[in-house]
Amino acid sequence: MKKNLLSLIFFACLSIVYTQTIPKLPNTISVEQKLYELSMIWKEVVYNLDNFQNDDQQNLDIHYRSYIPKIMETANDLDYYKTMQQFLAHCNNGHTNVWDFNNSNLDTLIARPYLQTIYREGKIYVENIADYHAENLNIGDEIMEINQINAVDYVKQYFVPYFSVTNEEDKIHRAMFARGLGYFFSLNTPFILKVQDVTTHQLKTVTIYADRTMNDSGDKWIEHNFNHVRTNFFYQDTIKRISYIRIVENSQESANFFANHISEISQSKNIILDLAEDWGGSSTYNNVIYNYLINKDSIESVLYTSRFHSPAFKGLGKDYCLGKYGDNKDVVDYYCTYYQGTAYSSLYPRNFQGKQSTVPDRFQGNVYVIIGRNCGSAGEDLAAMLAQDEKIIFLGGKTSGCMGRPYVVNLPSGLEVFIETQKVYNVKQEDISAGLPPHYYIDFYDCYKTNSPQLLLDCLWSKIENILK
Repeated sequence: MKKNLLSLIFFACLSIVYTQTIPKLPNTISVEQKLYELSMIWKEVVYNLDNFQNDDQQNLDIHYRSYIPKIMETANDLDYYKTMQQFLAHCNNGHTNVWDFNNSNLDTLIARPYLQTIYREGKIYVENIADYHAENLNIGDEIMEINQINAVDYVKQYFVPYFSVTNEEDKIHRAMFARGLGYFFSLNTPFILKVQDVTTHQLKTVTIYADRTMNDSGDKWIEHNFNHVRTNFFYQDTIKRISYIRIVENSQESANFFANHISEISQSKNIILDLAEDWGGSSTYNNVIYNYLINKDSIESVLYTSRFHSPAFKGLGKDYCLGKYGDNKDVVDYYCTYYQGTAYSSLYPRNFQGKQSTVPDRFQGNVYVIIGRNCGSAGEDLAAMLAQDEKIIFLGGKTSGCMGRPYVVNLPSGLEVFIETQKVYNVKQEDISAGLPPHYYIDFYDCYKTNSPQLLLDCLWSKIENILK
């Protein structure tokens, strides 16, 4: 009894210590400034967001009114930033969010837990941890509870609302520890995890804290993790004549990387182009890749459109919508779109371009492209360009739906907000703004667990062969 009492006293004191070390965050942004910024972003979204339909503006207006008291009640600067992100998440667009914030008052007072998780088959697993958590957590441990609440329910309640995605089913995947603004907390905020050990299957309770380490250094992750998947990489099986090349960003470096391996790729019968982790960059650098892999004499650009505003047409549009100027449906619909704010215009005409003279003869073998929810922006643009060659096979999952160019709004409080401005259509005139689907949905996750290039290639190729039988 005495021992139990001492234990209770110890943990109570420990709790008090950590409670006392959690700093109070500053509230330097006035209520008037917060409301001004909310109003400004609301109007910018209404004017610029690309994926508005007739009912979307009404829904956003409802959210805007509901967020006025929420913004007024924010307790500090971080709370305000996170609430603004929560508002933007209602736009359901992966390119419309709080991209960054600059506030020196918060720099040393906020932190994230040094933990990375993954959502698979309705469960949450530890995917990566800091080396100083290695005594208590293992990669592959299942997180059963967070702060005494079912882990999946906790994430859905406390983290999912902060994440902007184009595809609703991606939200919980995006909301994993510890990505995005939703995972910033006051320094030393505790998270009590009930975990099932991947090896012993025993339950254990582990407490981790939001600390500054990840803010200051990204080199504390355990070595045997998936960081190797997020670098450009080339490997070739000369016996099977299969080339594997991974591109993780669209840059001059990546273009040079691909070009430097063209002579080797040309010796293969099959190439696997892995864009699953290609977050984007600039589509300017994609030319060398699609010019070599698309086996056509001319290449057609994907079509980008953006909302088009005309005050005069908008004025006429209201009367047309009310039926004051006849019942010619084409004319009525044309002017109504301006009144409703849903008129679109091509950003630039489709253009055709021949193979660049600096690129060797085009690849004659089979091309397999791996895509998924982490393929976004210029990475998606590359995939969309490749898709015009019907012989190229896409496998994996649907891309992120962040293909256009966001409009950047910088606010006095330090917020940097992105607003998507473009819709995207493939060469068949199909709207692919919400992401490019694969021909075959395949889960390649287990293949990436190895650090062996040969085992990786064998695993990927086995799955591809099985699906194509």
